[in-house]
Amino acid sequence: MASIAAGQLPTGARGQALAVALTVIALVSIWLGIAAPLIDLYADRTDLLERRTALARRMGDVANTLTSLLAQQELDRQNGDQGVAAPPAQALLSGASDAIAGAALQGLVQDMARAAGTNLTRIETLPAESRGSNRRIALRVAFTAPLPDLVKFLTALEQTSPRMLVDDVQLRGTNTREGGFSPPIDITLTILAFRAEPPGG
Repeated sequence: MASIAAGQLPTGARGQALAVALTVIALVSIWLGIAAPLIDLYADRTDLLERRTALARRMGDVANTLTSLLAQQELDRQNGDQGVAAPPAQALLSGASDAIAGAALQGLVQDMARAAGTNLTRIETLPAESRGSNRRIALRVAFTAPLPDLVKFLTALEQTSPRMLVDDVQLRGTNTREGGFSPPIDITLTILAFRAEPPGG
């Protein structure tokens, strides 16, 4: 079909209909090319932010629980209060030394990571420190996993015995679109647990 020259454009009702049609086509093109992808990306980002906020809240609850437990234990020890029950033994790591307790913690964390569907790519044992009547045992771990697997892993940490808490979490994700927005996340975090301080240090 030959193109219509500028002087041959239809006028009147036909011209108005053609102008409306061209305007609609232009708007649809803009929507499909720009607006729709931006809206999808915004929705994906909002969902990811909500998940990370829930995750941070969960980790904070775990940290507060164990921190309160240890603080109460230390207060009871200082006051010599024998009427308050000590934390259950299963809340603490077993082991005659920091090295043994650290190895036990490392094994537990590796098992939980595998159960959550991921593998730890780096495990670093941090120096043990005294915390009141306990010794703090810490691991710095790194792995890559989608958000659902990360949530499974942190949930396992929350529910395990001995009690553990998570600190210094670093998340770095990349955008990949394979049927949706489900980027893998590079995760680095510190896992803390405690063992009883032996008499005499």
